[in-house]
Parts: sequence; C-alpha cells; structure tokens
Amino acid sequence: METYSIIIDKSACYPGIEQYYQIQYYLENFTYLKTYICRDLKEIKQATINSISESDFLVVMGKTRAFHEVISGLIIKNKKVPIFFLPSGIFKDLAWNFGALEPVDEYFENAFKNTPLELDVFRLNQSFFTSYAVNSPFLPEVLKEEKKALLKEIGKRILYNNTENHLVNIKIDGSKIIDEYSSFLLGNTQALFGKPIFNYPNLSDGKCEILLMKKMSTLKLLNECLAFLKGECRLDELSCVQKFHGSKISITLEKPLSKPFLIDGAYEPVKEKKIEVEPLTRVRVLRGNTKI
Repeated sequence: METYSIIIDKSACYPGIEQYYQIQYYLENFTYLKTYICRDLKEIKQATINSISESDFLVVMGKTRAFHEVISGLIIKNKKVPIFFLPSGIFKDLAWNFGALEPVDEYFENAFKNTPLELDVFRLNQSFFTSYAVNSPFLPEVLKEEKKALLKEIGKRILYNNTENHLVNIKIDGSKIIDEYSSFLLGNTQALFGKPIFNYPNLSDGKCEILLMKKMSTLKLLNECLAFLKGECRLDELSCVQKFHGSKISITLEKPLSKPFLIDGAYEPVKEKKIEVEPLTRVRVLRGNTKI
C-alpha cells in the first residue's frame, strides 16, 4: 500500500489547522506516515527533505510559495515523489493549474485517477519558478488595499515603471526582440492573483510564456490594468501587451532592475543586467479535472 506524509504551511492555514487533518478521510486507501506543521519556508523545505525518503507521495497544504519550497526540497534530494497540493492562499493561482477549484471530495477523487501532471520548473538565474516571475504593477499587497488606494498605488507603480529606463534586448530561442517596455512577466500558469492571464498554456512542454508591457501613456496603461483586475479580459488580451513563449529566454537590461521580482509569491532581488530563464526539471503533480 502506498504511503504519504502531510506538509502544512501553518502561516497559511492558521487558525483553522484542525480542518486540514480531515484529508486523511479522503486518503483511507493509503498508509499515513506523519504530519509536518511548518512555521516558515525553511521548515517546509526541510520537512520535504526529511519525508521524501519514506513517502510514496506528499500532501502539501499552503500558499504558492509553500509548493515552491517543496519543489526546492525535491530538487536538492533529486527525488521524483508526486505531490498532491491543497491551496490555501488568497489568490489560489496554482488551483487553476491543478483543477483544485472543484469541491474538495471531487478534487481528491479525480487527482488519484487522472494522469499526473508533469509540471515544468524553470531556472531564473539562481532562483527557479513553477508558476510566475513578474516585474510589474501587479503586486499582492496592492490588491489588499481599498479601491481608492488600489488605483493610487497601481497608478504610481505604472508611472514609475514608465519613467524607469527599460530598454531591453530579449532573445527567445535564438530570436531577438529589441524595444522599450515598462514591465514584463514570465509565466507558466493560467492565473495571476486569481485572474486568468493565458488561454490555457501547456505546463509540460518545456516552454514558458513571456508578456511584455509596452511603454505608453500612464492613463492608458492604468485603464488597461483595471480592465484586467476587474476580470473583463485576460492579461494577454490587453493592447499594451505583447506575448511570446519559448524554452530559453534571456533579457538584457541597460541597468539592473531597481525593484525585486515577485517569484512564485515571494520577493527576490534580481541584481544582474542579464536575466536568463531555461527549463530546469519537471515535477509530478496529482491533479483534479483541468483543461491542461
């Protein structure tokens, strides 16, 4: 009989942590080993390293970043243990990818009968991402503000991005693109902050999407960004956006970005003038019903 361990991101589940033990009800056909309740990202990675040697699969509950740290643990140990992910963050971007928006009992049932997803993991310089890496006005603490504060903050960030020198030289699978852009997004997901951004990308083809936001008037950019935030359109449908996809991507800047990247839910500085992205590995994810 297959065995499993549970890894819980306490910061994402507290104070209702007891409800997460109910998952054992759905996994009665498997042998339960241990639950790791982790207080921070470092503990999540260590719990992964400790558990994968004896577990046939891992159940992970938490935010996107918790999933990211589990992947990190798998890469460190060079293991291919399947992951069953229960998202508990605010935006549930990964839930779009894994078909986890359906009722929890259906999600469990389908995840263990569907073909697992072989999810691409990409290296971004010394970091890696499974869903997105973004330098743009769309940052999570902004979306928690009141509507008036939201408009003011996004407008301020668009204005800043528009005035900062973002003349970039981009090479995608050998093809060059040279132009001025206010921001860009590297993605391998259907959603960003709970909003659809791509029309069902292939998450296991070794390629990721790149969206380039062209420089234009701050007012026009603001209106387009608001249309996306209101759910009126996908991000790749905006007139200010150009979309490409490829396996090996390099972005050469005139100077390093002054703002950190948001990589899978956490901020990381990118101090280099050249940003390089390439496929790193694949991880197996147990999933519910999804179009991908």
